Amino acid sequence: MKKPVFILAAALCAISVVAQSPRMVLYEEFTGENCNPCASTNPGLNALLKQSVNQGRVAAIKWEVPIPSAPTKAWSLYLTNKSEIDWRYRSTGAGGYGYPSQNTSTNAVSSGINSAPSGRIDGQHQWTFNATSDHPVYLNNTVLSNAENVSAPFTINMAREWTNNGASISVTVNVQASMNFTSVGNLVFRTVMVERVIEFAQAPGSNGEKEFHDVAIKSFPNIQNGTALASSWTSGQTFSFTLNCPIPSYARKKTEIAFVGFIQDDGDRKVHQAFRLEKEQLPYDASAVSAAVPPVCQGTLGPVVIVKNTGLNALTNLTITPYVNSVAANNTQWTGNIAPNATMAITLDAINTSAPT
Repeated sequence: MKKPVFILAAALCAISVVAQSPRMVLYEEFTGENCNPCASTNPGLNALLKQSVNQGRVAAIKWEVPIPSAPTKAWSLYLTNKSEIDWRYRSTGAGGYGYPSQNTSTNAVSSGINSAPSGRIDGQHQWTFNATSDHPVYLNNTVLSNAENVSAPFTINMAREWTNNGASISVTVNVQASMNFTSVGNLVFRTVMVERVIEFAQAPGSNGEKEFHDVAIKSFPNIQNGTALASSWTSGQTFSFTLNCPIPSYARKKTEIAFVGFIQDDGDRKVHQAFRLEKEQLPYDASAVSAAVPPVCQGTLGPVVIVKNTGLNALTNLTITPYVNSVAANNTQWTGNIAPNATMAITLDAINTSAPT
């Protein structure tokens, strides 16, 4: 007797796998030096962004907008970068980028930012990622996780190199598509120079803030145009470019300078990937830690300056220019050797001074 033959049919389901890249979230805050709610909100926001869990997943840019008004001091953060800030926060009718305002529910609008403090995540409302509103006080790790979990169609890598005199930084950008992608409008890579921490002895505005984090100080080639990218990409496609980024004269500390790069679709304002290129010490850099000046009203002074090597390499010569009553005195030419992170007391050449009349 023949045994029955059983045929087992295995049903196979085709699984389509789409590659994606780990996402770095872009967080933009529109804050103001004359904005009292900004002063009370920013310490908590900065603490959240500094948490270890957020260091590798969030790149922040702070735009110091003139809301409710602009500071009057010429060295304010708004006035030193006015044209870029105005474009980023204003409506399209006022010549700006046209981010949607706090009270609109779609990105396809052009009303601009009309309140501070206000936050945008990857070019969209905070509430897109389940925050209660666009106010930064409602940003939390759950909201950031929601944004992080959105598929990213690109990877970004950036590298930097100081010029020998420390006057500019060369930034190289590499973009690669991890899936097929077509943009809604113009696709742009924007490169923003930020200062990670800025500290003032006096507040630049009326709200009392003296410490600022991740402030946008200059964009390259500019924030409006950025670097144009192709509108259609196939998985694996790459694009690279290099920017020369001169340090603006109003930068406070070169060693606090970092860069935030991001890919943004100007058709719907969405940011599809971001990257933070961290701050870096200069090859050669020095700072005056303190100075000991004898209490002499007129006659000859012999000041002693404590100099710290804040660069990566040993200092073997310095030109030190002292100022007396805001007037430059003779330079002191020093030679020797100060190791990185070490300090040295240097006696300056004699300075002749006279009592004020």
